Amino acid sequence: EGFASARYDLGIRAWFENDSDAAEKYFLEAVAADVLHIDAWLKLAEVRIAKADRESATRILGFVDALTDRVVKWKWQQIMLAGQLGEDDIFLSNLNFVIPHHQLRGDALQLLDFKYEMDSEKLLQVLDSDNLVYYLQWLMKWNRTGDCMRVWREISEKKVIDDLTQERFVNYLVRQKE
Repeated sequence: EGFASARYDLGIRAWFENDSDAAEKYFLEAVAADVLHIDAWLKLAEVRIAKADRESATRILGFVDALTDRVVKWKWQQIMLAGQLGEDDIFLSNLNFVIPHHQLRGDALQLLDFKYEMDSEKLLQVLDSDNLVYYLQWLMKWNRTGDCMRVWREISEKKVIDDLTQERFVNYLVRQKE
């Protein structure tokens, strides 16, 4: 463990010194010493992207994603890598996974909103049903009434609404004079 962490730290230093060859070497040594050193795997994928080895970076991302399937800690890094690599399945599944976690929800919804050009119809196609209420709450926060109405219809059809959200939505509509 200590050896892997030391190699990882050397890799980080080399990375910040713009020495991608040395960084790659140290990250490889770190994962060789500890195959479960997720941070080293993720940095290795970044190095491979920087070196235009997208195929290798994609394999690493797939490996890490499977290994950390239900672990929040590394999901944001995986989301960013998946976005860079155009791996939409990993990108969307991890975003849907982190949305229920309050500390990442706003950033996750903002990223989706940006990726889909503020088109709530497109987001409705990629969001899990369990995340629709969070999306509605986020839209209310940004006073996007038209989008709120669209999402409300979807929530109503799928019957994923609770009394508190229903009350909040009615209060929102009253404040918006709708």
